[in-house]
Amino acid sequence: MEMTVNVAGQVSQIKLGVLKALWPLFETIINSIQSLEDMSLSI
Repeated sequence: MEMTVNVAGQVSQIKLGVLKALWPLFETIINSIQSLEDMSLSI
């Protein structure tokens, strides 16, 4: 069974206020930093 998702439609449904507009970017940066830290600990 194949499933399709309208990503553009889903993203357009998300309503963020002006102060919350950069939260996804901050979350991405934090996740990247944590991933680098985890990688350095496993070496």
